[in-house]
Amino acid sequence: MATASALIQTAFTELRVYSPDTDMDDQEQADALSRLNAMMASMATDIAMLGAATYATATLAAPAYPLTVGPSEDVDMVRPMQVLGVSYGLWGDKHQPLASVSWPKLQEYRARGFADISAPVAYHYSPDDPGKLWLVPEPSMGQVTIQALTPRYQWASLETDVDLPPGLQLAVELGLAVMMAGQFQISAGEELIKRAESALANWMRVGEN
Repeated sequence: MATASALIQTAFTELRVYSPDTDMDDQEQADALSRLNAMMASMATDIAMLGAATYATATLAAPAYPLTVGPSEDVDMVRPMQVLGVSYGLWGDKHQPLASVSWPKLQEYRARGFADISAPVAYHYSPDDPGKLWLVPEPSMGQVTIQALTPRYQWASLETDVDLPPGLQLAVELGLAVMMAGQFQISAGEELIKRAESALANWMRVGEN
């Protein structure tokens, strides 16, 4: 098990910007937490073992659009890297899958209007605007279900404890150190970068066997 605070402390120690007899700055820890989650989401897009297909259903009651997808948001789930599918239905009805459309196509649908249709027929979710889900037409009630690819490992707070598989914790600590170096206006250094790359490669090799 590893808390975000412990991972950040180790990363800062690797960069020699922290020692046990000093306190970590609150803002630096908050920035590191954000970067930690962003790093794990980015890695999950390239490494299948770090991602997970998940589902979430939300009940709509006069919601504001676009819907926000994320922890404690309109659709309560880990913020997706990619939405694999969306379906909609009224309470108790079978959900119907919606078509995924591009942003220009969504605008075309919205401009056209749907005078005789109240249920949505399409959705748009862009990784360029993470957490925003557009439906067209925009229903005022019902339920929407999202199937999404989400990062397997995320920390909601500094004290959130996540069970990382053997070997991955070291890769995360070193990778975070490399990512955070610029914040302290120092170079990560070739040795640290190689150690981070080696730790990740070793974990992936073990995980695939």
